[in-house]
Amino acid sequence: MMFLSALLIFFLRFECLLQARSEPCSAPKIRNEGNTILLPEGEDARLICSVKGNKAIVFWEKNNDTIQPASHNRMRIRPYRYLKIKRVTKEDSGFYTCVAENIAPRFTVSEEWRRRNLIAIPVGNSFRIDCSATGYPKPTVKWYKDKVLFQKRKGGSKFYMGRFQTLLIIRDAVPADSGLYTCNVSNAYGWIDNSWTVDVRERVRAKPRILEMENATAMEGENATLLCKALSDSMVHFQWLRWLASPSNASSHSSKIENPVYEVIKQNKLNGHKHLLLPNGHTSKLDLHGFKLTLVNVTKKDEGKYSCIVGNAIGYAVQQAYIIIR
Repeated sequence: MMFLSALLIFFLRFECLLQARSEPCSAPKIRNEGNTILLPEGEDARLICSVKGNKAIVFWEKNNDTIQPASHNRMRIRPYRYLKIKRVTKEDSGFYTCVAENIAPRFTVSEEWRRRNLIAIPVGNSFRIDCSATGYPKPTVKWYKDKVLFQKRKGGSKFYMGRFQTLLIIRDAVPADSGLYTCNVSNAYGWIDNSWTVDVRERVRAKPRILEMENATAMEGENATLLCKALSDSMVHFQWLRWLASPSNASSHSSKIENPVYEVIKQNKLNGHKHLLLPNGHTSKLDLHGFKLTLVNVTKKDEGKYSCIVGNAIGYAVQQAYIIIR
């Protein structure tokens, strides 16, 4: 007579953020003990795993691989109770593990995104804060503004919460919406939080102001980079020009270009990246924007004067600098 030997042990695995709790987490409890089961081929096997409570994830492993019942038409799992194998065969022999797991909350939003914790916008714009997380049991989310439970906006304007309250959306922002926003995500086994500083500023209706640019010096064959930085309360557009001859009627600080002898540098031909730099002080109403122009493997032909043009809805400004090739 052929016999099947199936060894069953119980293994507890759980995750917990101890630093976020005042007392240690407790693992789920399995009431029965593991044992060895010997069965003749063709009979049914029932591996008992009785888990106390219903707030744990329970699954089974065979030889350290998770069992997917959908892939085994003779296997049935009764959560918190047992694993049943119908009409066992020799191939069913192995080392079976019942795993009961509690999972403390953890963010599903990238750490890079959560580190972007300064939101500076003009009045009338919208902003959203994503605090998506997972855990088991499913965690609850609470929002705080300036360390007080956030339940309404000043002035009575509405705010919007995404499904499960993991997303906070505020439209038509006003200065009163400025503050420190914190989301707290928790379940029975731990909690996590993250904070964002929101700065809503009155609009300054003015054209951009470009900071003085520095010249760039490079050897032939190297890369040369110019950085154009501008102050503006709204989104800006950058454009670079390369002068084929010296501009006849323009100083380095002029906002007008007359009698042009230049070429427009197309963005897909340069290694430039537009980005929002750090705000110019917490109380400033202007953001500092930056745009790099990088010329790769330069030659003497690349030497000369370059202009950065920055525009917004109000107007534009121009600043110039040189690339010098040695």
